[in-house]
Amino acid sequence: MISYANGQVPAYRIAVIDELSHAAKAVEKFGLPVTATYTLETAGARLSELGQYQIIIVGLSLFPIRRRIVNELRRVAPDACLVFLRRSREFSNGNAPLEVRNTISADFMLSASLPDEVWMAAQSLKAMFPLPTTSDLEPPVEAFMMDRVMKVVAAHYPDPKLNLRSVAARLNLSSGQLSRLLNRHAGMRFRQLLQQTRLEAAKQLLMTSNGSSIKEVAFKVGFADSDYFSRAFKRYTGCCATDYRENSALQ
Repeated sequence: MISYANGQVPAYRIAVIDELSHAAKAVEKFGLPVTATYTLETAGARLSELGQYQIIIVGLSLFPIRRRIVNELRRVAPDACLVFLRRSREFSNGNAPLEVRNTISADFMLSASLPDEVWMAAQSLKAMFPLPTTSDLEPPVEAFMMDRVMKVVAAHYPDPKLNLRSVAARLNLSSGQLSRLLNRHAGMRFRQLLQQTRLEAAKQLLMTSNGSSIKEVAFKVGFADSDYFSRAFKRYTGCCATDYRENSALQ
């Protein structure tokens, strides 16, 4: 946790890579100060500078270009939030390409002919990244990413193949970046987080699913080996799964 002097929390450092010509103005109009604005050309020439920003807003219309810049930004600014502003005519079928789905992205509908629509995008952006108001905060981007990690694990823990690499890929992070994030914010490794999530889910099932065997509960929460589940459960709770179920029924 970081405590800021005199209770003052610095504003986010926001960079805009803007080929739409109006994205930066739209963001500033709603009160989010833009630290620096780059064209695609200047961003490429001064790529190393982008590592200092917490939020990078990308206003580009062509996806081959956007795909390349995602890779470059993740290399120089691995912990930054990437927010994409797109024109309304793009992806009318609602299917965003993988590189956007796996990036922190804003599904805004920008249009050069609809300035009010651009302003609404800025409203949504401010709602997505509310400025902190307390004097004792975690770095906002990392806290946001940690929240996304927990949501991904909570949604996919029943998959026995879930691992550090697959979760990192969903978040457009490297395995190393995700490991460091977990160590700083949760004080544990990914395997520990996943096992804890599964065991907590197992506790709930044991209390509510009397028709399921211990083996079935183990499989439902993502354990491929029921014997390993039994050992892990006893270490975690101090009693075996059968006793836990029986004790819960008596309460």
